[in-house]
Amino acid sequence: MASAYPKYMEDPRVEDTLPVGIEFFRRKLDMDISCGMCGASNQNLEIVEHLFRDCEYTRRIWAGSELGIRVENVGSLSVTDWIIDWIKLLSRKEGGERRVIMFVVVLWGLWNLRNRVKFDALELN
Repeated sequence: MASAYPKYMEDPRVEDTLPVGIEFFRRKLDMDISCGMCGASNQNLEIVEHLFRDCEYTRRIWAGSELGIRVENVGSLSVTDWIIDWIKLLSRKEGGERRVIMFVVVLWGLWNLRNRVKFDALELN
């Protein structure tokens, strides 16, 4: 049976493909590997889970979005599984397609914001 999700949503996993701080470290690149959004220098290594889900700044964005997502008690759930779970949940609700699009737009916005902070020295309040 074919998957309900495009191949890029399942393999490779999101946390293994995006060039975030931990990947800079693994590749021995001379770049800041801490999270630039929450301002916790060196305490919060920039990994995909932190960037899209666990960062305090990111949590406020999710909670303040029209989706009102509260990121709590995710344990060791990978960010890929977290994303897929939310897409499944949102798609079952009324207006599901619109909600899924909004979810993906927030993810894209977080990635773009992170890049502006990291590479354009954007300062967040």
